Amino acid sequence: MWRGRVDYEPGAYDTLVLTVPKGGDTVTERFVDYRCEGRSKLQVVSGTTVRLTRVSMRGNCVRNGTIYLTVHDNGTMTFDYNGHGENAVTKNEPFSMIATLRRT
Repeated sequence: MWRGRVDYEPGAYDTLVLTVPKGGDTVTERFVDYRCEGRSKLQVVSGTTVRLTRVSMRGNCVRNGTIYLTVHDNGTMTFDYNGHGENAVTKNEPFSMIATLRRT
């Protein structure tokens, strides 16, 4: 399990808890304050970075976008999400999240 502060652009933040099962191909993301839980499936592995695609969500989650996880030599993992908003007003607006996570 990994945990850390995730920053949203535009302007908000939350706590992200990421569960990565050993040998598995599906990751669970839980955004604590926004009460969102998503599952993402492994798509591509390139060195220490993996690309994921969301396969299910519950709660107030953004659904469209790409997630990259990168493991670093210092024992941290970067969570990087890029997509667009979800409603009629924000669907063409860029939306991103970035977090540095630590193993718990």
